[in-house]
Amino acid sequence: PATSWDAMFYGLAQWFGVSKSSDLEYAVPNSNNFGCNLFTDYDMFWTGIHILEGCGGAKESTNVTFQIPEIRTLTGEEQKQVCKLALKTASNQFSIDLKKTRCYVAEQAIAEAVEDDGSGRRLQTGMYDVSSMAVLNFDYTIPPNVVNVEEVKALAKAASATASDFVVVGATPQSEAPSTVPSQMPSLSSLPSFSPSISTAPSDIPSERPSESPSVTTQPSYSPSLSNMPSDSPSYVPSLTIMPSKASDPPSFSIVPSLTQVPTGRPTFRDDFGSPFLSADVGSVTIP
Repeated sequence: PATSWDAMFYGLAQWFGVSKSSDLEYAVPNSNNFGCNLFTDYDMFWTGIHILEGCGGAKESTNVTFQIPEIRTLTGEEQKQVCKLALKTASNQFSIDLKKTRCYVAEQAIAEAVEDDGSGRRLQTGMYDVSSMAVLNFDYTIPPNVVNVEEVKALAKAASATASDFVVVGATPQSEAPSTVPSQMPSLSSLPSFSPSISTAPSDIPSERPSESPSVTTQPSYSPSLSNMPSDSPSYVPSLTIMPSKASDPPSFSIVPSLTQVPTGRPTFRDDFGSPFLSADVGSVTIP
């Protein structure tokens, strides 16, 4: 048969009032496996009003192959998962609405997988190649120049490789394994590392935040550190300044006289010593 049951039931469901894409996928679950080969209620009934989105524009086909350990074709669910990967990639690649594209897997063929042993002989591997066509349809509203043929082929290949790794049961992985040898050129990233790098050499640029654990060194600093906060303990060496200190308001008084080994250059004069001086005990006097 050239026409699927899903093609006819798709339009019939629309005529009964099922119009949302999610509802149509639930009512006719295999409809996504037939691309644009579906009938709408507009095609089947005089009163139909719906059209099929994702059709009427560019159409690109790409060969994809899956290697599996048994003789079978891709199941309907596997086909839908392959197409979901391809359509999502196409939507991001060409910046178009996901609803404006359709996909299906067609012309599946099974062949025994063989490999060359290097001397011209082809040896059986015990696996089977499922070759097929990944067909991508685009809506008529999308200009043809937006869809690049080479990019469509590349994204279809990427989708089939991802499907081989995670979707198709028992399929041989197609993605390239990471290299065991480091690259000669470092990779560049705009994002910081989740784990900081450890280095024995100091940084040439100071950090914006203080370290949680300060570094200890026996060598003095080449440049003094600047601080806005005064020290909690007095310094052993007085500070020097070219600016005089501001007078306190009110002025400070000291009840303890200052001591000096050098006498003053002139005597101290007082007009009135006051009663505290007259009643003070000056102690004993020794005559030499």
